[in-house]
Amino acid sequence: MKQSEEKLWAVAAHLGSLVFPFCALILFFVFRERSRYISHHAHQAMWFFFTAWIVGFVLSLLPLIGWIIASALGIVVFALAVVASVQALAGHWYEYPVIGRVWKRALGG
Repeated sequence: MKQSEEKLWAVAAHLGSLVFPFCALILFFVFRERSRYISHHAHQAMWFFFTAWIVGFVLSLLPLIGWIIASALGIVVFALAVVASVQALAGHWYEYPVIGRVWKRALGG
């Protein structure tokens, strides 16, 4: 697989997860044996969006303040997904702040 194709699939893992929550999971399983670069980015996106979804869900259960914080979280998630996509397109092995390292360490990576 060409490096340019790998970069585009890595970007798809980050941006695709904004639209379809299971995009990164699917890309991880499809490319985990074929490309370390794509599987790295898909893995990062998968756990980042999973964590954001859980935190957003819990916050949305709270009255007004939870909804406000959940909305702000949505903006942060979008911004970080764009940053991760730009980094992936540039060829960097990007990790999401805090979440990327926590899940990597928790899963023995």
